[in-house]
Amino acid sequence: MACSEALLHCRRCALPARLIQPLTAIDRTLTWIVATGTFVLRWLTLDFDNDYFMHMAWAADMLRGQWPVRDFVEPGFPLQTWLAYAGLRFGGYQLSWEGVIACAFISISVALTYVLCRRMDVPRWLSVIAVVIAFATFPRLYTYPKAFVYPAAMWALLRYQSHPSAQSLFLIVLATAVAFLFRHDHAAWIVAPTLIGLAFCHWRNPRFLARTITSYGIASVVMVSPWLVWVAVSGHAGQYVRFLVERGEGLTDRARLPLQIFEFDFTAPLVTIVPVDHPVIGIRWGAAVPRQQRRALEERYRLQPLPDDPDRYRLTDVDADNVKTLISDPAVEDTSGIDRRSMRTPDGAFPWLYLQLQRYVPIIRLRLFPGFVTTTNAEPWLTDVTFFIPWFVLAVELVRTIGARQDTDRGAAALAHARIIPAAVLSIITYQTLIRASPDSRLGDIVALTGFLLAWAAWRMWTLSGIARFVVRPVTVAVLLLTVASAIAYGHVTTRVSGVGVDGPINFVRRLSGVGVLYSTRPLDLYAPPGATGLARLSRWLNECTSDTARVTLIGFEPQVFFLSERGFAGGLAFYDLGWNSAEDDQALVIERWSRQEVPVVLAMDSEWGSFSRDYPAIRGWIDAHYDVVAHSAFAGGKPLTVLASRSHPSVREHQSTGLPCFR
Repeated sequence: MACSEALLHCRRCALPARLIQPLTAIDRTLTWIVATGTFVLRWLTLDFDNDYFMHMAWAADMLRGQWPVRDFVEPGFPLQTWLAYAGLRFGGYQLSWEGVIACAFISISVALTYVLCRRMDVPRWLSVIAVVIAFATFPRLYTYPKAFVYPAAMWALLRYQSHPSAQSLFLIVLATAVAFLFRHDHAAWIVAPTLIGLAFCHWRNPRFLARTITSYGIASVVMVSPWLVWVAVSGHAGQYVRFLVERGEGLTDRARLPLQIFEFDFTAPLVTIVPVDHPVIGIRWGAAVPRQQRRALEERYRLQPLPDDPDRYRLTDVDADNVKTLISDPAVEDTSGIDRRSMRTPDGAFPWLYLQLQRYVPIIRLRLFPGFVTTTNAEPWLTDVTFFIPWFVLAVELVRTIGARQDTDRGAAALAHARIIPAAVLSIITYQTLIRASPDSRLGDIVALTGFLLAWAAWRMWTLSGIARFVVRPVTVAVLLLTVASAIAYGHVTTRVSGVGVDGPINFVRRLSGVGVLYSTRPLDLYAPPGATGLARLSRWLNECTSDTARVTLIGFEPQVFFLSERGFAGGLAFYDLGWNSAEDDQALVIERWSRQEVPVVLAMDSEWGSFSRDYPAIRGWIDAHYDVVAHSAFAGGKPLTVLASRSHPSVREHQSTGLPCFR
């Protein structure tokens, strides 16, 4: 019996090495390059939005001796919170270590996209395209667990299918446990595809399959048991489970179809050369320059005013002599967007190089089907690809099975199914449960699966023989190009990379270290310096006017206020949103905790006050009974809110920049 046939009929049914490819030295090198490159680019573009501070607020409360579930509501994200806590505990109260953690997991996710493609014999050029899609879509920073756990689970399953053993089964268990601890539903979505992969591997031996599944289940539970035991002894296991059930009710209640609509301009030509995208610069004219002279200078220096900003222009003549004359003109007080040392614009090596390519290599500006291929259509296209590609993969595998004429063909088809069907099923599940109705922000969360499945499907189409390939290959190329372009537009890659400001190797090293120095700064000074507006100004007020042990209640979802102000949240609840934790006993627990804490301030966002009063009537009654309104303002920001002060905490002075009371 041939080696591959023997493996097919053996008890463990490992997939033949010819169908699960080992990584060559070149592939291992490229994997490291992909991971390193992704980490560097994500690090250079590092930024934290307010969603990121949700688990940071929990982690900061752990520094104050409060523990999840026992002392505050922890909605099933323990590992992300514990990692953040470790960064704060050992790295200090800053964000640089958190940036390292997030960038590392995202870079591993992108690298695993390449590894999955190559392990399944997708050629390198297609694997690189999958990597570009996975990187360019730019998963949101705080969703790094989602970006990581799904490709990691598929990689672990593939390792097991290649070499079934206790060690490789442990990798599957580890991936499932990590997914569970990052967020419990991640493990739930991983289990079904994993069981399908194990079934494909051991279906010829049901007893061995049953033992393998049992071992997988028991080992997974044992691995997460410390957390389960902690929840059980916390005294609030019922609340914890009830919250998870409430949050999961809307995830699987109905099928979700992509609803984005494409925009078509049927008057546009099929092919066109777009104009050069000239750089935008800022000019501050002298106060004494009359309007007529200003217009003459705009014409002289080839400046096109931007309609929404009278002091910003498109500079259509970027020659050094014109730039030098513009800068030295007595009517010009200052400029922005121009490198004064080299007299070139736009400022930065990459934007300048791209401008030169546009000027001297016109094919760069070639646009096919410009009435359809637009940035507006990037999101609908990516949404449709994410939704349809796993179904397309399943259909292709079904057709190949039906068309298999010999036993060897059927065996090869079955082995291919074992590799790809679990990933397709996982992609379908995650679209329905994670993307849901928010593709504008969530497509990047599962893009590693999308890129991998697209590369697999493209290779399946590419290897078709006969006359079909003359039709299929151009279509495949078009789909790949559209998807890459859509990913770049969706992730705003050009804008992000052009803003990095790297001009050379020395500047590159400085920028890398500069990001670390920037986020090693005290978060209050970084995000809420003196003179800040809006919630940042209130964060500084809280830090300066309340005691270090004081806590704050914020009605709405603005967790950054707790982290920046270095104050804990009251009542064990970091946010009041979507009616979560609004059951009567949940509200009673919040009030009971609140009554034992020092809570001089309540901040109520205007946009949430009405829904809060409806969903949390007991807590609203507690606030009405113990707090008075002291101000209603947006504090020069964009989010109006009401500030309420405790009647039991007298003011000792007035805060200078806000006019609000100080309690110390």
